[in-house]
Amino acid sequence: MIIALLAKVLGFVEKQALAAYFGIDARVDAYFVAFSATFLFFVLVRELVEPSFLPVFVQALRDGSEARAWRLFGFVALLVGTVTLAYACYVVWAAPSVVRRLAPGFGTEAAGHAARMVRIMAPATVLLGLSALTYITLNGYRRFALPAAGDLALKGLPLLVLVLAIAQGAGIAALAVGFVVGAAARLGIHVFGLRTEVRRIGWPGRESRADLGQFGALLLPLMVGASFSFVSELADNFFSSLIGEGGVSARTFAKKIRDLPIEVLPYTLSVILFPFFAGLAATGERARLARLFARSAHGLAIVFTPLALALVLLAEPVVALALERGAFDADARLLTAAPLRMYGIGMVVFAVETVLVNLFFALKDTVTPIAVGILGVVVNIGLCAAWVEPLGVAGVALALTASKTLKVVVLGVFLARKGPFVDGPVLAAAMLRLALAAGIAGWGLHAWRSASSLELASASSSAVAVHLVTGGAVVLGLFLVVLATIGARERELLRSAPALLRALGR
Repeated sequence: MIIALLAKVLGFVEKQALAAYFGIDARVDAYFVAFSATFLFFVLVRELVEPSFLPVFVQALRDGSEARAWRLFGFVALLVGTVTLAYACYVVWAAPSVVRRLAPGFGTEAAGHAARMVRIMAPATVLLGLSALTYITLNGYRRFALPAAGDLALKGLPLLVLVLAIAQGAGIAALAVGFVVGAAARLGIHVFGLRTEVRRIGWPGRESRADLGQFGALLLPLMVGASFSFVSELADNFFSSLIGEGGVSARTFAKKIRDLPIEVLPYTLSVILFPFFAGLAATGERARLARLFARSAHGLAIVFTPLALALVLLAEPVVALALERGAFDADARLLTAAPLRMYGIGMVVFAVETVLVNLFFALKDTVTPIAVGILGVVVNIGLCAAWVEPLGVAGVALALTASKTLKVVVLGVFLARKGPFVDGPVLAAAMLRLALAAGIAGWGLHAWRSASSLELASASSSAVAVHLVTGGAVVLGLFLVVLATIGARERELLRSAPALLRALGR
């Protein structure tokens, strides 16, 4: 977890440097669109490979047939390599057309910048696609440090290249080169970690037909769902580009602020839990699986409720401290704070979603989360179209929050039908306690903010930091005191939190 935290911090520092040196002008819009053309396809591959490959791979290991597991690996590696290479060749050939589809609101200059960077970053598609497979394979062996180290390289090397480029007066395209270097380093670290196992790679024979059948059965619904997820991310850029210069950048910077805590705790926790979920599901220990999921989801809700309050009520100071320097001015702060508030509303939902979806995947059910996810994508695009004009870029962020909330609620209903995973009365009581504690903490933060005025235009970074720390202490203190007073389950979870953090650190 420590390595993962450092990787996320480096990724955020990269965005800070980008904001300070370039602001939120057309060049930055172009970089983010080009980045999305590469990175979102990697996310698409990852969402296809991880849930369909890991349960089958872990089952083979538990059956004592490591050779069979690695024959499956060989087949999937060839499949991923072929698909990602084809996509990379396509975007190199059709870069201007790709940019026009992703960001129709771009002018000639921004579109030209984006097309050049799409071509530069294309090789990273292949490297990242293969690293998605090696990442989940290491997780299958319950090795988590090396995958995190790969993410550290992926985040750190582009930052290093960006710093060197700024020092030499180079343009933003240098960051695209750094991204390719980081992708190569990520895959190299993973392969080094698997160096003793990769010699077992083979081609599946008759004995692997059952494994391939399971893999295919899990993969097919994922292909449909992941394609819709890919479209949803592209749609966010599409609608943001219609706002004008700075729309894509403002939404992306707000999303990066939101992603930092999400990727540090819920995503890292879900990566660690997925092999354990799959193992318990494979041995039929559903009661233990249900307890592990319930404690994880409940703990995430406790952590992210006060964080949601802080982001909603303190969005401008958060953006000011994180990004407002150099070319990132007060107008950029106001534009970025609006979507950040909308993302803040859904922090608990974003936190719980990953763990919830992985539970379905561990149960070898990819159809339900994919079908519900498609519903969420349709709702997201519809709400974006309805809200982008009256609310601007904040409407794009609010649409995502609303669609993800719908997804989690519907998945919870389906999960309740699968066994002892959802206890309705216990869940309702826990949500009521969280809501009460959040209401009191939110009222306290609002009262403190009214009594503690801060003029961001003239405040120093240290003054803004003190303001945020104090506000955070108010909301967290009130929330935890109220929750610990009214909830026995919450008191027990809070007492066990230090042990959990030590386990994640290992």
